[in-house]
Amino acid sequence: MSDVQDVQEKIQFVDLSEFYDDKDFGDITFVFKFGEGDDGLKKEADVQRIKCHLAILGRRCPSLVKISDESLNGENEIEINGLTYTVFKAFTYYLYSGRVDCDEFSVNELIDLYEMAEKYEQELAALARKYDVEDIRDKCVAALKAKVADLKLDELLLAYERVALYEELRVEVSKPMSRHLNERTCLRIASFAFEHNLAPLMTAAARFIKIHGRRIAQQLRTYDRPPKFSHQLLITILEEED
Repeated sequence: MSDVQDVQEKIQFVDLSEFYDDKDFGDITFVFKFGEGDDGLKKEADVQRIKCHLAILGRRCPSLVKISDESLNGENEIEINGLTYTVFKAFTYYLYSGRVDCDEFSVNELIDLYEMAEKYEQELAALARKYDVEDIRDKCVAALKAKVADLKLDELLLAYERVALYEELRVEVSKPMSRHLNERTCLRIASFAFEHNLAPLMTAAARFIKIHGRRIAQQLRTYDRPPKFSHQLLITILEEED
């Protein structure tokens, strides 16, 4: 494709956000239900809906429409499970507008949105290339980087388990862990680094242990970890002397 053609293609992306959640003319409704009443029935007050257009979704993310077609009920409604209203709304709004605003999302919501973008990776990558719109995953990574800086150690470890399949997210979640190194946490962090093959984090833990070695050596004698862990930790400490 020539440069001129490429520019023309990018200009042709139309922002259709004014038609998003169109109550009058949307022809497919995504339904989110929250909680149950005392009688075990869903409460209408806890139901949220997003109305979309099959033509728009089909043009910009055909796989989403294919899945939707298989799940439609007689009223052209689909109940969404496993995703929050906030995350699904951000994703579908992106298909209309080419924009995504996730800066206020929680860490779990950012991971959910990233996972949804991965699920439809081919189509979203084509959109980003063809029309020069934002890449959802890039936005998620940037927002996550800002969020994890304030997380506690336990929250970081849990977040890492959730992002284990995604290298971009793993890197951002593991970076702040070394800031939590102290005499109480260093062996736990070193053990986590050993289990997940996080060499930079293992090195940071080993450096801390080397500096504060005497007290931590006493903990290590009673620390319930496989011999391979102790061996790797000592090797890493020794490498720090080179």
